[in-house]
Formats: sequence, structure tokens, C-alpha cells
Amino acid sequence: MKLLNALLICLWALLAAGCQAEAQRATSLPPILSEPASSAELQAVVWRVTRIGDSPVVQNSPARIQFSDNGKVNGNASCNRFFGEYEHAQGKLRLLGPPGATKMMCLPHLMTQETQVLESLIQVDRAEVKAGQLLLLDEADRVLLRAVPDQSS
Repeated sequence: MKLLNALLICLWALLAAGCQAEAQRATSLPPILSEPASSAELQAVVWRVTRIGDSPVVQNSPARIQFSDNGKVNGNASCNRFFGEYEHAQGKLRLLGPPGATKMMCLPHLMTQETQVLESLIQVDRAEVKAGQLLLLDEADRVLLRAVPDQSS
């Protein structure tokens, strides 16, 4: 009986250690070593949001961002369309005030994600493009949003 208990404890410890290592691998993101995004890179495509902070977006999320060459930004925050103005100069990117948005009701998880997207956009201080990903960062160099070119547009 003691041998069986010892085996069960060892098995449990191995399982717990494996789960912890897998969780760490799933949440660790590559380091950010890149240059500021040029206006041409920002405006070249519609960007599909893939992560908010360290969290992935809801599967099949409609969250998209598009920067126009006339200083306008628009997109889909997850449920509603948003629009606003931005400045991009000397490596800095910022919205000129909070974005406006339509006011449809959606599923609760999309509404929660939409709030996170819009709150993140307000905090953006600069943009970088690395390996085809758009990184929107705050003043403390934390990644607020990650996006990739939208292949459906």
C-alpha cells in the first residue's frame, strides 16, 4: 500500500510539473526587438487583431484596424465599428481622442473584448512592425495589441 501511495504521489508530481511547463510555454511571447513602423507599413493593409495584451482574441474575432493616409483610423472593435483620427510621427503613434463607435449589442464575450480593444487603442504610444506583425505599445513598452494583415480583405 505504501508503494502504491508513493507511486501515485510521484505520478501526480510529474503531471503537475508537466502542466506548469506547458502553461509557461503557452503564455511566453517572443521578445520585442524591432524598429518603429513607418506610415507606409501602417497604412498598407487592414490589420486583424490577434492578441490583446498577452491574451488571444476570441476565435473568429472580427476585430480589425485600418490606418488611412489622411490621418483617419477605423475598424471593427469586435462588435461595433469604430472611427477616429491619429497622428504618426517620429516613431510615435497616438489617437487624437477616444474613438467613436456604433452602439450595437453583441454576445457578452465580444462586448468584453470590444471594450478591451477600444481601451487599448486609447493607450497606444507607438507602433512597430516585426515579422509581419503590428505591435501597438504603450509608453512603458508593453504590447497592448498584436495584429497581422487581414487576408480576407
